Amino acid sequence: MTSPEPVLPLGRRRRADPTLLPAQPVAYHQLLRGPRWRWWRPLVSLLLLVGLLLVALVVVFGTFEALDGPLPDRWVGTLDEEWSPVTNLELDLSLAALIPVAALAVAIAHRVRPGWVSSVTGRLRWTWLGRCLLVCLPVWALYLGVGSFVDPVEPGRPDH
Repeated sequence: MTSPEPVLPLGRRRRADPTLLPAQPVAYHQLLRGPRWRWWRPLVSLLLLVGLLLVALVVVFGTFEALDGPLPDRWVGTLDEEWSPVTNLELDLSLAALIPVAALAVAIAHRVRPGWVSSVTGRLRWTWLGRCLLVCLPVWALYLGVGSFVDPVEPGRPDH
């Protein structure tokens, strides 16, 4: 018995099937509703997203728990008392984990390239990203500089 799909050598992957995308131009939010769209694909994508997100969050929070101590000791009390640069990094990394998780869930469930999550062209537009950074980084640096003079950090003795 032969399989309908050819066997590829190890390390070689099949590209996403272009027939999964609409043939005619559509709005971005309708992009995944191509000719082979099925009602269950968004549900599978959502379940994958939740499952992969749980795995990613366990990795992020587990790493910080192993390095910085148990979570209950750091997260009790108000945020003003317990907020630190390490806590901020932990939160930022947990949010950053959403990007590859969303791309992977869409790639698996809808069988399209993960680049369709971030752009209408199906790939990350590096030129556009560079232009945006050229505009935003000087404004952000000015914001940080002015903020450090207007509201300086007062050196104090740590509470521990």
